[in-house]
Amino acid sequence: MDSISVMNEDISSNPLESQSASTVKARTSLECVTPLPSAIINNDKCQPQAMQQLKYDCNELLCIRDNSATFPLPKSLSNLPIIINEGNQSKIDDNNLTLCDVESILDELTPETFGALATKLRKLKFDCYEKLKEIVELFYSKGVDESGSSCLYARLCKQFNRRTVAVSNARCRESRYGFRGVLVKHCQKQYDNICREEIEYEKQKLESETVLNEKNDRDATKKLEEDFIKIKRRKLKHLLFIGKLYRFGIMWSSVVFEYIEYLLRDKNDEESLEYLHHLLRTTGQKLEDEMIPTVPEKSRLEKYYGQLNTIVKEHKISDHICRMIKDLIELRQVSEL
Repeated sequence: MDSISVMNEDISSNPLESQSASTVKARTSLECVTPLPSAIINNDKCQPQAMQQLKYDCNELLCIRDNSATFPLPKSLSNLPIIINEGNQSKIDDNNLTLCDVESILDELTPETFGALATKLRKLKFDCYEKLKEIVELFYSKGVDESGSSCLYARLCKQFNRRTVAVSNARCRESRYGFRGVLVKHCQKQYDNICREEIEYEKQKLESETVLNEKNDRDATKKLEEDFIKIKRRKLKHLLFIGKLYRFGIMWSSVVFEYIEYLLRDKNDEESLEYLHHLLRTTGQKLEDEMIPTVPEKSRLEKYYGQLNTIVKEHKISDHICRMIKDLIELRQVSEL
């Protein structure tokens, strides 16, 4: 009895330690409990097969519902078998695979494989504007960067010329966007970006020219020149691809005329005249054929060649550019015979 009374006095004098000890025992007993039966999780619904109440972390459930990647197993449910409804998940994966498939197919595109690969690409689904826009940007990027195959990519664009997607606005009114319209808009946007890069380069060149001359920094000067060459090459590749798109009936003649007028703004700018030469070499014959029944457009084309002829006669530019323009004019005269 004396030992019991001593223990009671110890407990009454240290109630917190007693409570802590009981909590540790309770936790220990919970860790030894057998795992709960499996549950079926369908998106954000949980249907436990047993009557026990299951507790899930809110962030984990939100991750399960919103995650578009492979379903991650919650850390707190490591011993719980889970079944997922994959209906929406497969749709998302299909969308992701579409763009990946296009990239892999384009990497294999050659004149020999064009027919078979074009057939594969025509089977792809365009069920939203975002996907159509991504495909357009990919075709354009390939057509410009791989200038040697730009004709193939222009032909490929023709295969998708009539593809459209429907987009519903907040008022449930449906609008349709076509491949051709999205492509033309993207081409114009890219050309504007290139022109802005040229303007920015000229500003940087003027600002740094004096400083570089004072420091005699040849490396910095060389880097500026290399940057300008990259811009120049991209602009030329862009114009060549535009010309190929026009030849295959993707680009409108009005767009080509806008480029011609832009390049003729400064009659002494040799770079612009060189770009114009390449553009007319690509599109000239088709422009001539299409403009025959249209008198205003025909006179418009005549005006452009008249300006080029004046540039050659005045000879205010280098002999190299003069010869290029002269050859272009003579080629047109021969084709008209």
